[in-house]
Amino acid sequence: MTQPKRSGAYPPSFREACLLAVQHGSLRIPHPKPHLLRRSFYGYFAALRREDAPEFGDSLECAIDADDNGENPALILQLREAKADALAVSAAVAAFKGKT
Repeated sequence: MTQPKRSGAYPPSFREACLLAVQHGSLRIPHPKPHLLRRSFYGYFAALRREDAPEFGDSLECAIDADDNGENPALILQLREAKADALAVSAAVAAFKGKT
């Protein structure tokens, strides 16, 4: 299935979910097939980039989550900056800027 090329073709709830993920660092969206939802969000991010509005696509990433039994699958929208690697790099950059 081809993803829509315009962000306006996606439900308004996609934008709301992205805003919540940015505000809170992440958003867990329960879904029976999170891999399909992830594909839709990446299509939404691509549509935004085509419209010169890449903020969500550049700041958010999608991860798939489930409990230990593989039940309760969900998609997690999370800030890229909230990952340990990004936090370590940000701290190093801040420390470097403080020395100059």
